[in-house]
Amino acid sequence: MSLIDVIGVFKTAASYAGIRTAVGGYTNGRYASGAQTALSIVASVQPATGRQKLILPEAYHSEETKVIYTTTELKTQDGSYEPDILTINGDIYSVVKVDHWEAFGNDHYIGYAVMTTAGETIGPVAATQDGEERNFTFTVSVAGASHLVTIPSGGAMTDTSYTGEATLSDLPSGPAPGLIEISKDDRTTTTFYLDLSCSVPIGTKFDIHLRDEA
Repeated sequence: MSLIDVIGVFKTAASYAGIRTAVGGYTNGRYASGAQTALSIVASVQPATGRQKLILPEAYHSEETKVIYTTTELKTQDGSYEPDILTINGDIYSVVKVDHWEAFGNDHYIGYAVMTTAGETIGPVAATQDGEERNFTFTVSVAGASHLVTIPSGGAMTDTSYTGEATLSDLPSGPAPGLIEISKDDRTTTTFYLDLSCSVPIGTKFDIHLRDEA
């Protein structure tokens, strides 16, 4: 039996949905991602062991990590793509490492993905707009000073009039940003930009609190 057959037999779901994003560019100092395409992969997904986490960059050693066995070539951060984003059991994971294997004349891939919304707790959805709140943790998946934040699944705000606060929770390395701002520009009910006074590395975490008191 080839490893492709093994993946088919031991797959842990019918398929896993995801998003592949091309590298974008900066306009007026703000980074904008490139074109996005939908992913659907067949895979066996397993929790990473302590030994497996040690082969990842140091910033990810303590993160919630999944190991993904698949025949689909996954992408990490490189000159052409941002890390692939996958939804696994309702949580969002970012691919940080991929190994390519050849066996029995076929290709398969072992991906390592870390949870990008680790520790999130979504506040109750208010019956009316007044008093609506969301609380969650955002983990940086692409180094930089401006980051598109997606409100965790099921937590969309009623409208775009909400305000918010972001506080630094964990900084793996480098200087801490003196300014942390949830931008009013390009805000939607499900996404907003987190603008910083300096670039921060992958793995940096921010505690986000959104509120609508209108």
